[in-house]
Amino acid sequence: MKIILPWIGGALWLIGGNIVLMRHYRRRGMPWWSVFRPFDFPFFELSVVEWVAILALAIASMAFIAYGLS
Repeated sequence: MKIILPWIGGALWLIGGNIVLMRHYRRRGMPWWSVFRPFDFPFFELSVVEWVAILALAIASMAFIAYGLS
C-alpha cells in the first residue's frame, strides 16, 4: 500500500491543481483550456478561496508522498 501513496499524492496535486485553475478561468469567463497555456499562471488574479484550495492540495499531496516514502 505504501508504494501507491506517492503516486496518489502526485495525481492529487496534478488533477486537483488543474481543476482549481479551470474553475478560476471559468469564473473569469475564459475557456477552460486556458489552463494549458505554458508560463501563464495567474498569480495575482486568484481569489482567496482558490489560494486556500491550492494550499490544501499542496499539504495533502506532500503528506501522501511523505508517508509513502517513509
